[in-house]
Amino acid sequence: MVKMSPLLLHCYALIARRSQIIIVGIVVFVLIFLSGCADLRRYVAADRGFVSLRAKQEFGLGQEQNNYYVIEGNGTLYPGDTTHRVSALLGRPDSISSSFEGYEIWTYELKKIKIYFDQGYLKHIREF
Repeated sequence: MVKMSPLLLHCYALIARRSQIIIVGIVVFVLIFLSGCADLRRYVAADRGFVSLRAKQEFGLGQEQNNYYVIEGNGTLYPGDTTHRVSALLGRPDSISSSFEGYEIWTYELKKIKIYFDQGYLKHIREF
């Protein structure tokens, strides 16, 4: 059996520790990268085969300015939500109409709200 010097054992321990630190660093980098991709997905949308970038909208005072709408027990609607997400949260609208400005208007009589869509994305919400 070969006897190793304490200096050689110490070098092996340092190399093993350094490789563990590198592996942990790579894992942390990958996790940060993936979370950034998930955040970016909110601003990038595929529309009819084209990829477009939607600018982030600052909400300001929030619900007082009708920038978002809280649904009891289901979630929250925000500007930029798709028609699919709105119908999944609220169900089918009672009526659908359009405005002179080109908005598609969904009316929910029971909740007393009108939701305005511009090219399939929620533009704003009005209560009546």
